[in-house]
Amino acid sequence: MVINSNNMNNIITDIKALQEETLLNLTKLKSNNTVRAYKSDFNDFGLFCAKNGFKSLPTEPKIVSLYLTHLSTKEVKMSTLKGDWYQ
Repeated sequence: MVINSNNMNNIITDIKALQEETLLNLTKLKSNNTVRAYKSDFNDFGLFCAKNGFKSLPTEPKIVSLYLTHLSTKEVKMSTLKGDWYQ
Protein backbone atom coordinates (compact mmCIF):
# COMPACT_ATOMS: atom_id res chain seq x y z
CA MET A 1 0.00 0.00 0.00
CA VAL A 2 1.34 3.38 -0.98
CA ILE A 3 0.68 5.99 1.69
CA ASN A 4 0.36 9.50 0.34
CA SER A 5 -0.73 12.62 2.19
CA ASN A 6 -4.38 12.03 1.31
CA ASN A 7 -4.26 8.47 2.67
CA MET A 8 -2.47 9.71 5.81
CA ASN A 9 -5.17 12.34 6.38
CA ASN A 10 -7.84 9.64 6.06
CA ILE A 11 -5.98 7.41 8.53
CA ILE A 12 -5.67 10.28 11.02
CA THR A 13 -9.36 11.13 10.60
CA ASP A 14 -10.31 7.48 11.07
CA ILE A 15 -8.21 7.22 14.24
CA LYS A 16 -9.78 10.40 15.65
CA ALA A 17 -13.24 9.06 14.85
CA LEU A 18 -12.38 5.78 16.58
CA GLN A 19 -11.09 7.64 19.64
CA GLU A 20 -14.31 9.67 19.82
CA GLU A 21 -16.43 6.54 19.39
CA THR A 22 -14.44 4.78 22.11
CA LEU A 23 -15.01 7.66 24.53
CA LEU A 24 -18.70 7.70 23.64
CA ASN A 25 -18.92 3.96 24.33
CA LEU A 26 -17.11 4.39 27.64
CA THR A 27 -19.48 7.12 28.76
CA LYS A 28 -22.40 4.80 28.03
CA LEU A 29 -20.86 1.88 29.92
CA LYS A 30 -18.85 3.49 32.70
CA SER A 31 -19.43 6.10 35.39
CA ASN A 32 -18.12 9.65 34.91
CA ASN A 33 -15.40 9.02 37.50
CA THR A 34 -14.24 5.89 35.68
CA VAL A 35 -14.12 7.69 32.33
CA ARG A 36 -12.20 10.55 33.97
CA ALA A 37 -9.72 8.03 35.42
CA TYR A 38 -9.29 6.36 32.01
CA LYS A 39 -8.61 9.74 30.38
CA SER A 40 -6.09 10.59 33.07
CA ASP A 41 -4.35 7.23 32.69
CA PHE A 42 -4.24 7.59 28.93
CA ASN A 43 -2.83 11.12 29.18
CA ASP A 44 -0.20 9.91 31.64
CA PHE A 45 0.73 7.09 29.28
CA GLY A 46 1.01 9.62 26.44
CA LEU A 47 3.33 11.81 28.50
CA PHE A 48 5.47 8.80 29.41
CA CYS A 49 5.74 7.89 25.72
CA ALA A 50 6.57 11.45 24.66
CA LYS A 51 9.26 11.83 27.33
CA ASN A 52 10.87 8.55 26.28
CA GLY A 53 10.57 8.84 22.51
CA PHE A 54 7.86 6.18 22.12
CA LYS A 55 4.69 6.34 20.04
CA SER A 56 1.61 6.09 22.24
CA LEU A 57 -0.65 5.24 19.29
CA PRO A 58 -0.28 2.75 17.92
CA THR A 59 1.82 1.26 20.64
CA GLU A 60 3.41 -2.11 21.28
CA PRO A 61 2.98 -4.49 24.22
CA LYS A 62 6.58 -3.91 25.29
CA ILE A 63 5.90 -0.16 25.61
CA VAL A 64 2.89 -0.85 27.83
CA SER A 65 5.06 -3.19 29.88
CA LEU A 66 7.73 -0.49 30.27
CA TYR A 67 5.05 1.97 31.34
CA LEU A 68 3.65 -0.41 33.95
CA THR A 69 7.16 -1.07 35.25
CA HIS A 70 7.70 2.69 35.39
CA LEU A 71 4.51 3.07 37.43
CA SER A 72 5.60 0.30 39.79
CA THR A 73 8.75 2.28 40.63
CA LYS A 74 6.69 5.33 41.61
CA GLU A 75 4.41 5.83 44.55
CA VAL A 76 1.43 4.34 42.75
CA LYS A 77 -1.15 2.25 44.54
CA MET A 78 -1.19 -1.40 43.59
CA SER A 79 -4.90 -1.04 42.80
CA THR A 80 -3.94 1.40 40.05
CA LEU A 81 -1.57 -1.12 38.50
CA LYS A 82 -4.12 -3.90 38.86
CA GLY A 83 -7.02 -1.72 37.68
CA ASP A 84 -9.11 -2.49 34.65
CA TRP A 85 -8.00 0.58 32.66
CA TYR A 86 -6.04 -1.63 30.30
CA GLN A 87 -8.80 -4.15 29.62
